[in-house]
Amino acid sequence: MIGQEIVEKQYVAVGKASTFVSLRPKGTIMVDGSTSIAPLMEVINVCTVAQLRTSLLLKSLEGRSDLIAKEIHRLAAYDKEKDTQYCETLYRYLTCCRSLKKTCDALFAHRNTVLYRIRRIRDDFNIPLDDPAVHADLLLGSSLLLFEEKGPDFFINIKNNREE
Repeated sequence: MIGQEIVEKQYVAVGKASTFVSLRPKGTIMVDGSTSIAPLMEVINVCTVAQLRTSLLLKSLEGRSDLIAKEIHRLAAYDKEKDTQYCETLYRYLTCCRSLKKTCDALFAHRNTVLYRIRRIRDDFNIPLDDPAVHADLLLGSSLLLFEEKGPDFFINIKNNREE
C-alpha cells in the first residue's frame, strides 16, 4: 500500500472498513461517528480515503527532485532563506484555478499581498503563470516541495462539522 509508510512512521489509521481513515499522531484515541472508542472524545481529523489521495500520491513520489523544475527549486530556496511563502502561494494559486479571490481566501491573505507574490513569482523567478501548458508541472513541483516541508496534513482538507 502506497500510504502505509505514512501510517507506520507517525500515524495510526482508524476507521470502519475503508470508508474513513484518520491520520492521527500515535498514542491518541479516536472516535468516529458511530463507534465509540472513548466516550465524549471529540472527532478530529476524520477523512475519506478520497481526501488522502494527494498525500498518498506525493508520498509515492517523495525524493523525486528530478520532477521539480529548477525555477521551483529557486523559489523554495528563497522561501527558506527569507522566510516567505511563495511556494505555498503558487500551489494555492494553481489549485484555485488562478482565481485571485479564492487564492486570497485559501491563504488568509490580503488581495494586494497575493498580487505582489504572484507578480514576484512570475517576474523575479521567471515562472510562466500565463502558460497553461506548464501548470501541471508547476503544481507537481510545488506540491512535492510542500509535502517535504509541511508533511501530508497540509494536503488534507477537513471541515469541522460544528461549523457547517
